Amino acid sequence: MIRLRRWFPRFVQFGPPRTGSTLVWNAMRVMMPDELIPKRHDLDFIMRRGWCGAKVVCTVRNPLDAVASSIRRYGLVPSESVIEAQIDEFQRNGMKEVRRLAGCGHALFLKYEEFYQDFGRMFDQLEAFLKVGADAGLRSRFNDEFSVDRVKEKTDRLGGFGTFSPDDLFHGDHVSERLGVPGGHQGFLNEQAVRRIREAFAWHFETFGWSA
Repeated sequence: MIRLRRWFPRFVQFGPPRTGSTLVWNAMRVMMPDELIPKRHDLDFIMRRGWCGAKVVCTVRNPLDAVASSIRRYGLVPSESVIEAQIDEFQRNGMKEVRRLAGCGHALFLKYEEFYQDFGRMFDQLEAFLKVGADAGLRSRFNDEFSVDRVKEKTDRLGGFGTFSPDDLFHGDHVSERLGVPGGHQGFLNEQAVRRIREAFAWHFETFGWSA
């Protein structure tokens, strides 16, 4: 009788929406082309499948920018009801789980603001955590293929957000006209929205040092 060994991934990419998770997943993919790396917005999926021993690379981003980016992808305006719906969506898709990973020895946190224009820093952190190399040639090719301008050009051709590329998992309209620049919520979210988001995600602001 042949017994099939159950597959357990060694690495998982996890993060709330609009935190640069797709970019980081692609970096992991090119560093470890022979690995099957799940990309998730929730940890429950991981826990239910017994993947607790996997190393988790978690992306985080200033919630003000992440929520603003999410609203833009839906083509909505940041009304009070939209803000509440977004807070609920983010809580259900990773924000609560981020707290569960804090202090966990098998998790690496990558801050969007630190790798947005510095892929070298991202690769340095991934190399140290994953114990896998990323040489100068790989980094150069990645910088060319996944620069924000190149990704926007590609994803604009995909159409709406419901269409995605199966190879790199980028969606249509993945990059907004603000090009994902940190601080992009400014001039888009009003003071009431900012206060509400800061209140909902107070732990995240304090833990990761976002001041605005």
